[in-house]
Amino acid sequence: MSNHWHGLARGLEAALPRNLPTRWLRVFTRDVAAFRRAKEQGKDDSAVDIAAPLLVVIALINGASPLDGVKAEISDAQVMEGLARLERGLYDVVGRETGVYIQDYNLDNIV
Repeated sequence: MSNHWHGLARGLEAALPRNLPTRWLRVFTRDVAAFRRAKEQGKDDSAVDIAAPLLVVIALINGASPLDGVKAEISDAQVMEGLARLERGLYDVVGRETGVYIQDYNLDNIV
């Protein structure tokens, strides 16, 4: 599914969890949770595809559309922290369904 996601072409704001369609929030949440479980269990699960969430994290850290190219060197630690923050932001799925939001994520606090 990540090969068909072009949300970043509409700018970084479009990639914030609150602006993603629910179907993408569900996919991102599922994939990031599967990645987190595999990592916690010490498994290298090649079936877990987190390409789309990683693209979002790297673009948000970089502060530009991936179509503009990477402008800065990004460490693995920055990517992992950004992924953890995105994961927290993905709980927006719960907010949409229950009306209870944990935090309002924006470009200043998502990465």
